[in-house]
Amino acid sequence: MKRSALVLFLSAVVFLAGTSSSLASIITNGDFSQGLAGWSTDPSNAVTADNGVASLQIQPYADNVFYISLYQQVSMSANVSYSISFDVNFLNGTTRPVDLLGQPNYLQASLVGDAAGQTTLLAYDKNGVYDDANNPISDAASGNWYHFAQNISFLTDWSGLLEFDLFDRGDEYLSIGQVKSVDIVENQTTPVPEPSTLLLFGVGLVAVLFSVFRKAGC
Repeated sequence: MKRSALVLFLSAVVFLAGTSSSLASIITNGDFSQGLAGWSTDPSNAVTADNGVASLQIQPYADNVFYISLYQQVSMSANVSYSISFDVNFLNGTTRPVDLLGQPNYLQASLVGDAAGQTTLLAYDKNGVYDDANNPISDAASGNWYHFAQNISFLTDWSGLLEFDLFDRGDEYLSIGQVKSVDIVENQTTPVPEPSTLLLFGVGLVAVLFSVFRKAGC
């Protein structure tokens, strides 16, 4: 009887250990809790990180800077499926004189392969959020966070850059693009029990063990 109880207990430990594991991210410092560690910027003085948010700031015309970049090298293994998620925001910022172009500034997120082309994930300007074909995917107004999540299983055995670029198109604002909660993880293949399921299992396990040990005179 004692042996059966021990086997039951060890089986439960293995079960709980397996279901409590979490998927590892291949992004370094995606929550920006360590500032810009793990990320590269261009130019460096135009990107900052504070309170878990990275901010890209358009520069005055005199600086001759027409796009701001925040990027990180990533690698995805062969025969493994991945998903990407992040939150972005677009702020108009302070006003300035308009040049001849005068088109909306915008923040763009993309994956740029080392050996292949660019996959644009979204673009966000003062009028809303757009997909890679310039179709509106959200009418989020400037100043509102937009959550992006997508299965990128079409990229396998892939390496390149995850980029967030803020483009200066010469409109009337010194715009700001913001990024937070960046993650790329393997797609989950084995369902993980919900916390309520684990709670019920734990309660049942305790009851069974109590009954077994009581009958065994422990």
